[in-house]
Amino acid sequence: MRERVSRRLMHIMLALLIGTVTVLGGASPSRTAHAAAGQPLLGEIKLFPYGIAPTGWIYLEGQELDMRSNTALFALLGDRFGGDGKLTFRVPNLKGKEPLPGTGYYMATVGSFPSREGGGNPNASMLGEIRILPYVFAPDHTRRADNAILESAEYPALYGLLGNRFGGSDQFGTFALPGLDPLAEGVNYYVTTIGSMPTPEGTGNEFYGELLLFPYDLPAVAGSGRIVRADGSDMAIGQNQALFSLLGIKFGGDGRTTFKLPNLSGVNRPELQVHIVQKGWEFPRYEQADNPVAADDRYGIEPNSALTIPAPGVLANDQRALTAKLMDSPSHGTLTFSPDGSFEYKPHSNYVGRDFFTYVASNESGSSGNLGSVYITVEPKTVIGGVENDARYNRDVTITFTGGLATLNGSAIASGVQVGEERDYELIVTSAVSGTATTIRFAIDKTPPVVTGVEAGREYETPPTVTFNEGTATLDGRLIPSETVVDGEGPHTLIVTDSTGNVTTIDFSVHLARTVTFESNGGSAVGSRTVAYNASVTAPVAPTREGHMFGGWYADSGLTTSYDFAAPVKSDITLYAKWTVNTHAVTFESNGGSAVASRTVAYNASVTAPVAPTREGHTFGGWYADSGLTTAYDFAASVKSDITLYAKWTVNTHAVTFESNGGSAVASRTVAYNASVTAPVAPTREGHTFGGWYADSGLTTAYDFDAPVKSDITLYAKWTAIPTPSIPSTPGATPPSNPSEPNPSTAGQTKVTVGGLDAGAVMTKGTTADGRKMMSVSFDPVKLAKALAAIAGTAKPIAIEGSEDVVQVELPSRVLTDLAGIAPETRIDVIVDGASYLLPVGLIGAGGLPETVTLTIGKASEAANRELEASAAKQGAKLLVERPIEFELEIDGRTVNEFGGVYVERTIVLRGETKGAVGVWLAADGTLRFAPSFVSERGGVPVLVIRAPHNSVYAAISSSSAFGDMRGHWAQQEADLLAGSFILQGTSAAKFAPDQAVTRAEFAAMLTRALGLAETASREAFTDVAAGAWYADAVEAARLAGLVAGGPDGAFHPSANITREEMAMMLLRAYRFAGGKAVAAEPNALERFRDREEISPWAAESAGQAVSLGLIGGTPDGAFEADESADRAQAAVMLTRLLQALGYLEA
Repeated sequence: MRERVSRRLMHIMLALLIGTVTVLGGASPSRTAHAAAGQPLLGEIKLFPYGIAPTGWIYLEGQELDMRSNTALFALLGDRFGGDGKLTFRVPNLKGKEPLPGTGYYMATVGSFPSREGGGNPNASMLGEIRILPYVFAPDHTRRADNAILESAEYPALYGLLGNRFGGSDQFGTFALPGLDPLAEGVNYYVTTIGSMPTPEGTGNEFYGELLLFPYDLPAVAGSGRIVRADGSDMAIGQNQALFSLLGIKFGGDGRTTFKLPNLSGVNRPELQVHIVQKGWEFPRYEQADNPVAADDRYGIEPNSALTIPAPGVLANDQRALTAKLMDSPSHGTLTFSPDGSFEYKPHSNYVGRDFFTYVASNESGSSGNLGSVYITVEPKTVIGGVENDARYNRDVTITFTGGLATLNGSAIASGVQVGEERDYELIVTSAVSGTATTIRFAIDKTPPVVTGVEAGREYETPPTVTFNEGTATLDGRLIPSETVVDGEGPHTLIVTDSTGNVTTIDFSVHLARTVTFESNGGSAVGSRTVAYNASVTAPVAPTREGHMFGGWYADSGLTTSYDFAAPVKSDITLYAKWTVNTHAVTFESNGGSAVASRTVAYNASVTAPVAPTREGHTFGGWYADSGLTTAYDFAASVKSDITLYAKWTVNTHAVTFESNGGSAVASRTVAYNASVTAPVAPTREGHTFGGWYADSGLTTAYDFDAPVKSDITLYAKWTAIPTPSIPSTPGATPPSNPSEPNPSTAGQTKVTVGGLDAGAVMTKGTTADGRKMMSVSFDPVKLAKALAAIAGTAKPIAIEGSEDVVQVELPSRVLTDLAGIAPETRIDVIVDGASYLLPVGLIGAGGLPETVTLTIGKASEAANRELEASAAKQGAKLLVERPIEFELEIDGRTVNEFGGVYVERTIVLRGETKGAVGVWLAADGTLRFAPSFVSERGGVPVLVIRAPHNSVYAAISSSSAFGDMRGHWAQQEADLLAGSFILQGTSAAKFAPDQAVTRAEFAAMLTRALGLAETASREAFTDVAAGAWYADAVEAARLAGLVAGGPDGAFHPSANITREEMAMMLLRAYRFAGGKAVAAEPNALERFRDREEISPWAAESAGQAVSLGLIGGTPDGAFEADESADRAQAAVMLTRLLQALGYLEA
């Protein structure tokens, strides 16, 4: 019997071990690499006593591996151990180097890549542990076991384990590592220099049976012993089943009760102590075979009965099993067992208890590595009485049971116990033999259903809602659900019964309220009211109706019977509102005309127009609904309130005729009655000076233009003859100079006129130095003086038509200076094929009497044209002229490029689209700069009028800019306009940064560009403006124009943010410099600002004038914010207003 039990125990042990392998062989979560075999480094070499490679390891016999399937391993080994290094490589061949038969060297093909950058886990292995590695480097926390001398202070823990047994000196604070020759070429021993303290518990990742190498013996730990010396010791199978399943008796033992560990004491190397993992943390995994796996079965029967199980019987839940073979028979019954898995079992007479038998499953690959056990429980059937599963009781119950022990809600009870408490119960009766439990769940509920919404004996005026928490309900014998609304009038009986049989009965009655509805008949709505049966209703607040007066509530729609609100309401009723129409007064305000009587009109009716009033000197224009006389009144409209109508009058007008008495014609004017007429522009008459307008033809009474005009009148011009200016006796015109041997010839088609008259012009043709065709024009001084004197007005036109590319006009300086002495405001308008130049004669002789004045107007040279076109393309502009025009003025051979701040007017002809045309000039650096300009026309031809204080090459362009951060911004239009005019730039191609503060240097540069000024080389007039600064030339130009000034310390403070009061002063200076009309500050210009007292005294006058001109305004909350920094958005708006006030940008 003992032998049979031992054999059976062996089968069970093997089955448990194989089951353990199956469990431990599953996937485990990723962890940090350890020295143990459960979490190795990739390529690490271990000595195993298994005889077969675990999953993730290979036996090292120099075999060839595919690089494509083992790229990481190849990266570590390379072709140092063989292979072609392209597609294959070899692992080391350690076959025959095993220290003991039955052991072998294996390499990890799956593991963590070794770190040598300080990222390794310092607790990956035990301190001092010897590891076998095939690398060309030492991984983190290891050193080659090459007898190297180390500092004790650097490795105190390792020194504490090794001491000086391998060398070194305590005197010098050193110790040595063990010196171990390579296991094979390229395969070396390494010592763990940093790790967890050694312990027989290991690191928690060791395999059962894994062999570990140490240069010392592990310290003993009482009560532990997972890791022991591999010294051939006898081991008991019963306490070491897992280890025995791996080693068997290959190293000794009887295989029944004992087996031996491998004996590696002194066999491997004297320096090494070999240990074996007796109780590992992980079981080595192996690839699954095709053999069957037997699974246990369990059955139960009653005593003295038979258990018959048909095929496939015990094989039904096995894996890959085809047949079964009985191994151990049952002890307490008889068994008939078949290879197909079917069987019949009969327990011994009256036996109660457990029995089992075992079998082995087989298929074509062999037998199962484990035994299948069939467990049979023989016990009587459990009988429970008094309660049933899922039942509910409204009474006490008595519980009875047989064949086991019972608990009720976790407490032990005896059969026959009585239970009456209301609650849920769980009864569990457990068999004393098999431990099988039978569970009965029931409840005791003695509480009747809970009803809400109605109460017994109560009478309801509104339909109640019946709600109950459980069971079913009937209302007057009719089944109803919970949440039922009871709207039937009269008595009612509600009966609710729950699932246990508890009953709730409620008797109640319903008498509904009555509804009173109010029909307001066009008035404001009045809500209906609910009134208890036979009660009276309270009168509501009276409704309203436009144009009507409320007359009370009536019981009928015909409004014949007034309703009595004290009467009882016995049914739903509707009451009706009565109304009386209102009347309204219509008043007539004649606004200075004859009086018109007011009228009374019924609401919504129309008023009849009265007889029109009269007023001296005026014509009646009808009646208007508003005092502002913007909306004519419609007498067909309905009158809905008291209204006043206003008379509109048109003032009679009178003609004022101007008799110029031989002067240029002056158009007559129409003037309103009793108004004064504005004096017209003075007429002109050759050889005369205008002496004013007179009321009589005898020119005795000068006309007072402030006098009211009450009738048609004629005014008469008075003239005084003026002497003819002296003319030098120059025999002829001075021929023009020509830089390129002009080859003179008489012009054929060219026409030169002065005020439409021939002035004796002499024309000579030639070419310029760069090859452009040129024509020089000179005049006879006497004829020119007479022709200019004959032209009325201050603009004296000299027109040259059909000319060459370049026209050079020489003007006698004496003629110009004489004109300046008589009329300094006179301008010579030289017109060359549409382009023109208005030369102020007052500029001539400012530095002394000149000899010659030469004005050149021509198409720009090819070089200048190319430069301008390239700059336009680079700056994203489109040219609107056929070719840029160059203007040049020479006085006594000296080129005049600027006029001391005087803006000289010139025009160029536009082509194509003129909307958005902007004047530009070519700066010295090749960029296009804004030139103050506006679009006009000459003789029906569109021209661009440019006003600039300098001469250069000019053109007209159109350009547009749009910034992403300005979309929807209050200053978007101004920012886009100035950017398209080359006055402002964005902080990037798509960004304007409107909220960014503006510095003093930035605003000076903005003003310089806005006024079209040429930047001037810095003279370092300010102590803090360096000549090389980007803003230096712009600040110097602004200084010379009087736009900016420095402080008492001579500093400009270019990087300081400009304040709003500083900006106001600079804007006003710019307005004056550019020729803006003088405007005095409005007396109360600054009164609108709540913070006006904070404006600096030095800035107050400028701020007031800037506000009066509309150059600067306040913030939305009514502040001026004088000392606040101005931002880019504000600067853009103010510069736009400045240019519009000067007429240089369209408003």
